[in-house]
Amino acid sequence: MFYQLGMYYPFFRAHTHIDYPNREPWLQTQRVQTAIRDSINRRYDLVHYIYTSFRYTTQTGVPFWRIMWNEFPEQSLFYEVASQFMLGDQILVAPKLTEPTA
Repeated sequence: MFYQLGMYYPFFRAHTHIDYPNREPWLQTQRVQTAIRDSINRRYDLVHYIYTSFRYTTQTGVPFWRIMWNEFPEQSLFYEVASQFMLGDQILVAPKLTEPTA
């Protein structure tokens, strides 16, 4: 679900293909609407952290999103997981990007 990962993007907005008729959150199933609402609420919970991290980025040039070796250069185990990243220096984001297998 894009919202669940998108809430960690610097610019949080929902997109889909122009021809997809059910783009708006209120046109989704109740389960999906709940996931979207939870993601938006979590984003608002992080608003102060995100602001502070962006401020630090603009003052130092240290990236807002950081690849794992940037924060943990001595932990080579982290290099094997290409889909996870640090949001600022405190939050590890490890999204589920594939469907579960049976």
